[in-house]
Amino acid sequence: MTEDDEAARVLQDLAQYSAVLRHRQSFLLTQRPSGDAQIFRLTATRNLASSFDEINWQAARDYANLAPLKYNGGRVVPEGHVMWVKTSEVPLFDSIQLDSQDGKELVADHKSGDFQLRNLKLTITTSEIRDTTRPVLVRFFRIMRPGARLGQQNKLVAWFTGNAFDRLDHEILLFPMGVDALSIGNYTYFANAHNFIRSFQFAEQMRAAARKTFDTVLTELAIDGLEEFRRVATSDLTMVTKMTSIQQKMEKYPQYRNSLTMENLLRFIDSHPSVDIELEGSDSGRRFKFSNDPKRRFKILKLLDDDFLRSDLTKFDYEVDSKGDPST
Repeated sequence: MTEDDEAARVLQDLAQYSAVLRHRQSFLLTQRPSGDAQIFRLTATRNLASSFDEINWQAARDYANLAPLKYNGGRVVPEGHVMWVKTSEVPLFDSIQLDSQDGKELVADHKSGDFQLRNLKLTITTSEIRDTTRPVLVRFFRIMRPGARLGQQNKLVAWFTGNAFDRLDHEILLFPMGVDALSIGNYTYFANAHNFIRSFQFAEQMRAAARKTFDTVLTELAIDGLEEFRRVATSDLTMVTKMTSIQQKMEKYPQYRNSLTMENLLRFIDSHPSVDIELEGSDSGRRFKFSNDPKRRFKILKLLDDDFLRSDLTKFDYEVDSKGDPST
């Protein structure tokens, strides 16, 4: 059984028991602009807990209808699929001690005012499957968008009491009606890679790896504008994702790294004019020219990531946005 098969089995089991999921606890995760994440217990009424359960049931069934693929950092989520990672590999979970959330002595209860000077990032709902030999915990994650906390907005808030509008002075939170990720056992699943990277602290980890890849590969190539290229390619998340894909190809296929030479790359460009990469100089002194123009900034990375294909059927050259494993 492959890892994807096992990840699919876990989802199918979850869907089977989704109707007996019961809300256990909820948490709010906040983070200062330059600080660590902090987690608070959210005390929920039975009515709110039931609403969480309904959304979670539907999310469990929806995810089970998708085909799981292991996330590799450089892959766009194909239609009809859900991505997964090992729960132990999610950076955010280490910083908030995910496995300790249910310890009441470890997590403070939320009180009004706790969010001042902080940004509300996530809500975490812990549910329990009880119709099994031993209780199974499932965690559902919702990314809190800007404006989720009305108290952060400089507005006069009123609510309709049934007879008239009255000023509202209480804390108001707007929870998404969907689920951005769920975690059960060894697996964490998500459908939007971009949101997951940003909200679960993968971004800085990926940027650090991109800097290492850039310094290993691209500094050996002749590129005008190398300094600006490095700054952009190791900060912009879309370009960082491309760097991740390049690194993974080099790790899996040793010969791939050896092919990334100026001689080989220039030969490919000469035989595929549609690649349209800017060059400076002439003959053996030719160099790549990096342009930060949004329409051209990806050109060199696409070349290094082997994104240019030729159809045997039509003989046309194509530029692709994402590819699966070439061995499959």
